[in-house]
Amino acid sequence: ILDMDPEKPAPGGGGGGGASRPAPMVFKKKGPSKSGLDRKALEEIGLQEKPKIKLESKLKQVYWTKVPVAKLEGTMWVDQPADLNDDELEVAKLVEAFGSKPSAAPKAASSAPKKPKLVTIIDPKRSQAVSIGLGRFRYSYEEFHDIFVRLDQQILTPESTEKLLAILPTEEEFSSVNEYEGEVSLLGKTEAFFRSVGKIPRLIQRVECLSTSLSFMIGSDKFTGYEELVMRVENMEQAIEQLGSSESFRKVLRIILSYGNYLNGGSARGQAYGFDLSFLKNITTIKSKDGKRNLMHFIADAAERTSPEVTTLTEQLSAVDLNTRTSLGDTQKDLKNLGKLVQKVATEIEKGCGASDEPQLAQPFNELMEPFVEYSRGEIAKLETRLETADASIKGIAASYSFKTSENGDTAQELFQLLSKFIAEFTAAFEKNVADREKAARDERLKKATDERNAARKASIKPAGVGGGVALPGLGGAAALKPTGKKDLFAQFEESRKGDAASIVAEMAVRMKGLRKANRNDSLSDDEYSDDEGS
Repeated sequence: ILDMDPEKPAPGGGGGGGASRPAPMVFKKKGPSKSGLDRKALEEIGLQEKPKIKLESKLKQVYWTKVPVAKLEGTMWVDQPADLNDDELEVAKLVEAFGSKPSAAPKAASSAPKKPKLVTIIDPKRSQAVSIGLGRFRYSYEEFHDIFVRLDQQILTPESTEKLLAILPTEEEFSSVNEYEGEVSLLGKTEAFFRSVGKIPRLIQRVECLSTSLSFMIGSDKFTGYEELVMRVENMEQAIEQLGSSESFRKVLRIILSYGNYLNGGSARGQAYGFDLSFLKNITTIKSKDGKRNLMHFIADAAERTSPEVTTLTEQLSAVDLNTRTSLGDTQKDLKNLGKLVQKVATEIEKGCGASDEPQLAQPFNELMEPFVEYSRGEIAKLETRLETADASIKGIAASYSFKTSENGDTAQELFQLLSKFIAEFTAAFEKNVADREKAARDERLKKATDERNAARKASIKPAGVGGGVALPGLGGAAALKPTGKKDLFAQFEESRKGDAASIVAEMAVRMKGLRKANRNDSLSDDEYSDDEGS
């Protein structure tokens, strides 16, 4: 269509049974058409308004997002040729494939009036989410309105307020449903809920303030509760007190200093009077020659020998490990965030919900929020003071132990993490030393018992005959081993095995002869056999 001569008439529609398209019209009027297109903008980029297609039957539609005319310039769509005509589209086949299905046989006319269709205004996805949320409650829209006005804490619990905040209407949503002038009873479930509760001024802020007051102690997904912050501060204060008063930890540091100075003897690193506490994380890397032990095993052994009370360092500094998961900086930040939430409630009392001209709205809000703000501000101020004291104390302890914090690091967290790791390694080394000693003691007892059994076995073996030989069971006199000088029994037996083949055959013959004789002498008792063998 863009390429044709404007002076000539437009070509007619193609075959295939489809409706023919009208020729392009020349529009004199500038600006947006009834269809919403801006003809002037189209002309500026060299395009004409496309003809509107009139369908004889309903077809399945294509749900796409149209590129606005204002955004066409500079895209490939400007250079596209005209749409295909009816012949090229084969509209008959198109209608056959995508036309509406033939309607079923008409049913008998019902005397019941048709149910009117509900009016939906809100986005379908949002509407579905609100409907699901409302399904958790069993209240009418008017009852919800009264609940929010009275701030009924029997119903508005910490859990329910969080769920309701997700489905309350925004100002834009309320405005859209409030502009509806039709039959209110035809509004959809979400629209009716929005229209009812949205009439309460500053509804979302009202419920947010209530949620803050209800969750102040226990916290929520959005902020850390006051009880959690108090527990963190108490753990930190306990760890600071334990570190500041622990003589055992100072004794361990003295032992480490002693070992370090000895190993560094004769070098510039020796003769030290103290060391940076960060060295504690490197102790287990100093291995013995055989690789089976490290310096921590020697330190734990010396501590056990010289100061037995030091071995319970884990119990004495039990609070240290509790402070490794959160930093003092995080606690300060969470407390500051909690203070901001309380300040929002105070502002709402002064300039928002609490300042409403409608007493039925302002009175219940102020009766709940004013005492809450006064109490929470006092508690937050107390905790801020304790945090400042703890921060100063931990920095003082770090300085006394010559501990240097990394750049922009949190002194408390880095120190507690270092000490927690050291205490765990010290305890593991002590337990390994104890286990090694117990194993050595068991091995010594086993060796002693084995030696005693061997000595008893040797003592039970007697010389055989006058010549002092020892008769082996079943070998008779020919296999007797005769002692020579100071040689022991095992040496004699070894020598007996060194004979030539003839002597070995002779010994076996004697042995077999003795066995046959024993079989014929059935009257020989077991005790007699034992005596004869011993002799």
